[in-house]
Amino acid sequence: MAPKAYVYSPLKDAEEEIRLLKLIQADDNEHVRCELITTSIAEAPPFYALSYRWGQVDKATSIICQGLSLQVTPDLHTALRHLRDMGHGETKRQYKFESPYLWIDQICINQSDLDERARQVRMMQSIYSASLRTLIWLGPQDDFAEDALAFLDHLYSICRHQYPNATESADILDKAYTPSQHEQLGIPNIDSRPWFAFKKLAQASWFRRVWVIQEVVVSPADPWIIFGHTMYTWEKLSWASTWLFRNGYSWLLKVPHELLNIDAIAEVRRLAGQWSLASLLAELSPIFDSHDPRDKVFALVGMSIDVKGLRNWPVELQPNYRKCPQDVHRDVARYIISTTRDLGCWSAPSHGKRAHNPISQRLFSGSSKHLLSWVPDWAPTRYESTVIPVRFAESSNSRKPPSIALGYLSQFRAFPNSTAELGTVKDPNVLSLKGFAVDTVKYCSPSLARLRIWLQESPTAKISAREQLGDEIKFMRKRSLKLAPFYTYIPGSTETHSIPLLEHVKYIKANLEGGVQSEYIKLVQDWSHGRRIFATRDGRIGIGPSDMKPGDKVCALLGGQALYVVRLQRGAYTLLGDAYVHGLMNGEVPDMSKRGEVELSMFDIR
Repeated sequence: MAPKAYVYSPLKDAEEEIRLLKLIQADDNEHVRCELITTSIAEAPPFYALSYRWGQVDKATSIICQGLSLQVTPDLHTALRHLRDMGHGETKRQYKFESPYLWIDQICINQSDLDERARQVRMMQSIYSASLRTLIWLGPQDDFAEDALAFLDHLYSICRHQYPNATESADILDKAYTPSQHEQLGIPNIDSRPWFAFKKLAQASWFRRVWVIQEVVVSPADPWIIFGHTMYTWEKLSWASTWLFRNGYSWLLKVPHELLNIDAIAEVRRLAGQWSLASLLAELSPIFDSHDPRDKVFALVGMSIDVKGLRNWPVELQPNYRKCPQDVHRDVARYIISTTRDLGCWSAPSHGKRAHNPISQRLFSGSSKHLLSWVPDWAPTRYESTVIPVRFAESSNSRKPPSIALGYLSQFRAFPNSTAELGTVKDPNVLSLKGFAVDTVKYCSPSLARLRIWLQESPTAKISAREQLGDEIKFMRKRSLKLAPFYTYIPGSTETHSIPLLEHVKYIKANLEGGVQSEYIKLVQDWSHGRRIFATRDGRIGIGPSDMKPGDKVCALLGGQALYVVRLQRGAYTLLGDAYVHGLMNGEVPDMSKRGEVELSMFDIR
């Protein structure tokens, strides 16, 4: 007869108590047996915290917990069997495990109790920090495991030989991939077995799960990576991956995209305790997944400088699984804007090949159709093409005090030194901000695909040739590009010219010395991807969101260094996205206000 189902007893102290699992060695290898104990974190026996992927949540298999049946996902069942066989039970100590106890979220939290689940999520940073170390389960071993580890050892030795004192990614010189260096360092050919083995390892779905970031970051000792019966150190994997990333390998098509994920986790761990929530969401949410969209926020909050200790979470950031995902994201967006007094979360970046704009990216995915227009979409968007959408804001480390926060690119200074001013509204779905309506969209290109046609037929626009750039334009690598889109450059001239945009391209091609034409074309593509070129009623040229149309308003909102395109609909504005408008990006708006050309008003955005 099948055993009865295990029933959880409520935790007595909701803010302190946890459950720990103890694996039991058994003669019957077909059944995983365990016990659960209840303890406070302070009095808990030594334990490990398991980091793994849940896998198929709609399929379950049973383990035996204190003689009763407990349902777990197949992936976790496989992990428990391997850990038991490796000696993480009562008797065997083949791999020198110091304790038989584990904390595993799927088992140690009563997942059907939403309130307990929310409280335990708040405690997860404390739980993982109190463990001996995090154990990372990647899955069963395959025939390529040893090749992958040997390859990683080689890369790690190169990294440490070149940069013996490196403590963060910035300590490693950021440069382009070069075949000569690749060959000189004895790195195998990209098509070789070692690279294939590394790709198989890196493509384990664990590297795309948002919860694993915190589980690695707060581990008190170097996490152990386990796949099958093989173990490896996170330290070596992370530095090998960072070296590849900083040496331009992420731009190679045959290099796994998950290299970005590994490097991102590694950098958050190295700079732990310095990240704002806005930066964590901007940098990590586009490249990590979760079964529950609310976890895209909840999994990152505990690592941010926005919370201080278990009992000091702002109400807006407290995990609450009784809220719908849209309300969770809305409340977090309002919290970020109201506390930072900055609109950078609307123009946020992400890593390398997979980038997104959290406002306009809703156009590429139906996941955000129920979000309010001013709420960033922190759902994943994966760009597999070589077109990299350039974003207007980036994370930077101020170090005064040490904190990593969002800031605009240096050429975006539409309203310098301003801070967002929020109006009071009763409707939680409305964000009321002070700003100026500075222009109106008159023409816009049909689509990026028809860019060339539009260039040939576009109206003329007044563009000052040297007001921004002077006599030189230097082309830099994509990661450090600070050029604004579609600058017009006419050597030796300070006059204002009225020229078709197509002529502008010809001027640049004819007059620039040095540089690479293909790089300029690539730069134009990157700036244009997901956007449209437009002309305004007052004769300005700009680039903005792809769903804009004639009649939309271009506004400067206090707290934002980009401009924004909005549309008035049913008594409130819809935010379409950020924009660059030539001639309005260097503090001109405050001067226009002083001259009485624009008036300060409230924008109620829904």
